[in-house]
Amino acid sequence: MRVSMNIDACRLLGLLIKRLRLAPSSFTDARFYPSLKCSADLAVNYFFFMVAIDHRTGFEGVPFEGLVEGEMFSGAMLLWRLGKLKFDEDPEFFTPKRMVSVTASEVADWLKVEKPYPREVWDPDVRAFLLRDAATRLVEEYGGSALNLIRASRGFLFNNGEGLVERLRKFRAYEDPVGKKSFLLVKFLERRAFISIVDEDNLEVPVDNHLSRVALRLGLVSVDEDTLDKIMRREEFTPAEDYAMRMRIKEAYKLTSAFAKIKPTLLDDFLWLLGKTCCSQETPVCAFGCSRDRCPLLDLIGDCRGECILAPVCRARSDPKLQLLPEHKFTNTWYY
Repeated sequence: MRVSMNIDACRLLGLLIKRLRLAPSSFTDARFYPSLKCSADLAVNYFFFMVAIDHRTGFEGVPFEGLVEGEMFSGAMLLWRLGKLKFDEDPEFFTPKRMVSVTASEVADWLKVEKPYPREVWDPDVRAFLLRDAATRLVEEYGGSALNLIRASRGFLFNNGEGLVERLRKFRAYEDPVGKKSFLLVKFLERRAFISIVDEDNLEVPVDNHLSRVALRLGLVSVDEDTLDKIMRREEFTPAEDYAMRMRIKEAYKLTSAFAKIKPTLLDDFLWLLGKTCCSQETPVCAFGCSRDRCPLLDLIGDCRGECILAPVCRARSDPKLQLLPEHKFTNTWYY
């Protein structure tokens, strides 16, 4: 497999995004996150354990979606909505003392919906294992508190093995060598002022399936024709291929954020919503038009006039094959 970065595409995208004047999310929406009045210890534990299980949620061909209190959610948004409901009901559930013995059946019962049709989260046994492993390490090494883990890093992401990202890699949930969950957690912690990052140059975009698909469609990274055909056929990637793909995509977004003069984590806010809305896997706006009455992306960019805001710099705009390019398939993972 050959995967290369297009520096000119990164520059053009960065300059376009620079003009958008994006505002960072505060992560205070009561549907998903603890109140600002919540104790720091409980809130950090919540973010730590929720990010630990924030990876693919649906079964092959069966999305994880459903109604919660009359509102429709899907994927990660449904995961976090159900997480917040559980937190409101029993905040102590999100403590290492409780998580150290959580079972697969408890996770399955928690992460399910009944309307408009029954849906359960994929791999509750794996998520329970990740939660128990994370809780056990917090108890053994950080006095049973994720906040102590944050404090031990002293604001560093990388610091000769003592930084937060380095410490997180010892947890099975956060062991991804590309660091998707680690940098997602960092983003939450920084925005909620639970950490003041010393080495901001080490910030990265948390690369998941949405950001990978968007990068390929935009042309920030390119792959050889055999690999492109493999993606189109939805064939499984090997761990090494997935690593190579996402690392190069992470590098491309790092360069893009430099051109845009914004933090990679702010770029992630925008790109993740874009991947969920305008540049979705099945119905990208460039191929199918926009039919949304209310788009969450507008909270960041204002009016889009029903068109993809990145169309002027997107390679897929003139390449039908890229317009409908699905995400590369690496199914058996909890990394993202």
